[in-house]
Amino acid sequence: MKKMRYFIFGFVPLVMSIITILLAQPSETVWGQTSQLPLISTRGHFDLETGELIKDHNSTDYNVTNIPVCPPEIAVFIHGWPLNEFNASERFTRTQMSLLANNYSIPLIGFSWDANTTSSLSDFGFSGWLHAKSIANDNGPKLAQFILDFKNNCANEGSKVRLIAHSLGARVVLSALESLNNNKEWNTNNFNITSVHLMGAAVDNEEVSKLQQDILNDPANWGSVKSAYGKAIEKVVTDFYNLYNPEDNVLEPRVVFQIYPSYE
Repeated sequence: MKKMRYFIFGFVPLVMSIITILLAQPSETVWGQTSQLPLISTRGHFDLETGELIKDHNSTDYNVTNIPVCPPEIAVFIHGWPLNEFNASERFTRTQMSLLANNYSIPLIGFSWDANTTSSLSDFGFSGWLHAKSIANDNGPKLAQFILDFKNNCANEGSKVRLIAHSLGARVVLSALESLNNNKEWNTNNFNITSVHLMGAAVDNEEVSKLQQDILNDPANWGSVKSAYGKAIEKVVTDFYNLYNPEDNVLEPRVVFQIYPSYE
């Protein structure tokens, strides 16, 4: 069964409306003042200057607030780089507004992670970006653990899980899928993710391959966090959507300050 589907935004009105809201000018809303959205948080788990896991945290721990008790389905939204805690909470609120405006009333849960890494103008923010990619990758097992715990707790209800990720949040999701695919308990119970929607994913197109050699064939990928997630996508996810804007030229070739693949 074909599971990876590629769409431009115009074919997906719901996600288009989410993107429109995400790109809107931020307000001064502070988390908790206007919303009680459910939250998964790994804030403070990583050093923002080095990308390293901080002592007293482990590869799968996470914190939760206001998680609903086994609804028929949930959607988890994972933000991108370089949002701090307050900016991320606003994105969650905007996403919920879009879902409600399109008559989607399923519970939305925000996944807040240490995306606001320390950057330096001396290297055009490159070190901060590399640390953010590493942190995003290491957040995958944490998101995977939440999903596994949720599935176990709601096994009798058969609650569905949907994932929506923007920009570098896509790396968190792909890493989570890999963790679940390698998890014996997940596979024994035949759990699955109902759908994944990646929006403007900040990951290389080669990473949906099922062959790791496709990653290794490019020397630029050596020593990076990049991996071939195709098998995990195929086994873990029922419907997988990669949503993109055909008019987005950020990654096009250029003489000065080439974004791709250095910032991919």
